[in-house]
Amino acid sequence: MSTVPLPEARSPATSSDAVFPFGENWRRFLSQLTPEQIDAAAASLRSFLGEECLRGKRFLDVGCGSGLFSYAAAVVLGTSEVLSLDADAKAVACARELWRRAGEPRNWTIRHGSILDPAFVASLGTADIVYAWGVLHHTGSMWEALDRTARLVAPGGVLYLALYNRVGGPFGSKFWWHVKRWYVTAPHWQQTRARQVFRLLYGVRNVLRGKPSVQHGDVYAAEKRGMALKTDVHDWLGGFPYEYATANDVLSHVQHHFSEFSLVKLREAPGLENNWYLFRSHVRDHREDSV
Repeated sequence: MSTVPLPEARSPATSSDAVFPFGENWRRFLSQLTPEQIDAAAASLRSFLGEECLRGKRFLDVGCGSGLFSYAAAVVLGTSEVLSLDADAKAVACARELWRRAGEPRNWTIRHGSILDPAFVASLGTADIVYAWGVLHHTGSMWEALDRTARLVAPGGVLYLALYNRVGGPFGSKFWWHVKRWYVTAPHWQQTRARQVFRLLYGVRNVLRGKPSVQHGDVYAAEKRGMALKTDVHDWLGGFPYEYATANDVLSHVQHHFSEFSLVKLREAPGLENNWYLFRSHVRDHREDSV
């Protein structure tokens, strides 16, 4: 097969001092999780995937974080089996805590491992629904992570991705790469000040869009897939490694490397946010490919 140069995706530093503590942020998120947030997470899955796509299916949550969407799939939406995985041990601990709160459902398994580890990925099997929302661009090797994730989709199954959009200009993606790189190594007091400034600017943006400057937690959760503004801001400023790609970059990559996939749905981001993708796999079993 001929090779195609990968579209630009900034290659971030991967030293231990330049990795955002995602698991710690999820622990704070979990400490204030409400039933309304769980409902909002379930609603977001149902809305993008469709009810019929979930019930009785095997759901693989790549980079499960807090475990919120695994909980929604396993407990609320009627999937037959959920397998959650994360490379961050503290995130895995969060997911296991949520599993305990859910009554330790037998259809939900949680594992610690990286999507970039070939042996680990080979042990996962395939799934009807492979879900990797806002995760692969934080691995330090986004295209490799995307390829390994896509190979986990069973024939006839779907791949639900969200990846940061690439934006040019002086305050585009490259600027935010430097912001995140600075933030993740900055002293605590500087991080606190940065969050205060960001939230102020976020409030101004809301007012300009005709919204309240500060949204009530349940209102924010309903609009943002069950998330919480406080932990989102910390993640937005510090989520590093950080890579990005335009929707066309991703579609071209998937078309070239996974010709059995067709695009079912695309929600393009306003600016720097995530583009949402839903692909369906047809006929060919890509387990035959090497991982």
